[in-house]
Amino acid sequence: MHRFVTHHVVADASTIVSFMQAWALINRSKPNGVDNILELLAEGNLLPFYNRKMVMNLSGLDLIYWDIIVGCSCPVEPPILIFLIDKLRATLVLKKEEIHKLKNLVLAKCTSISHLSSLTIICALSWVCWAKNNSTVCRGHRRQRPAYFGFMVIAEED
Repeated sequence: MHRFVTHHVVADASTIVSFMQAWALINRSKPNGVDNILELLAEGNLLPFYNRKMVMNLSGLDLIYWDIIVGCSCPVEPPILIFLIDKLRATLVLKKEEIHKLKNLVLAKCTSISHLSSLTIICALSWVCWAKNNSTVCRGHRRQRPAYFGFMVIAEED
């Protein structure tokens, strides 16, 4: 869904519609340069009009409206910032031998698995350790909050 917002614009409905039609015509036609754009807009009777002197404020409405806005405005308090303190950032460094031992341990206990990648083992280790550490017990019941796990991998050959 696209929104079309007009800020700082003096225009009536037909002007806004003409602008959107001109925009659509330019995008649909994919013209080759400014001259081609002007030809397209002229053919569609969609050339813009930029004479700002045509809009005249003879009755001082701008000051009247400004006074109304200032009179109706109420102070806006800045939002309270909440800092999430339950975030964890860690660096986990494992040697090839340690990863190999973890793979063998998992493969010995889970005979249905034939292959495990190093990434799978490291992510599983990180996730299980974090989840066990982060679960809480309240009135004898284990309560778990939603947990999200994001990771970045830097794989380097030694």
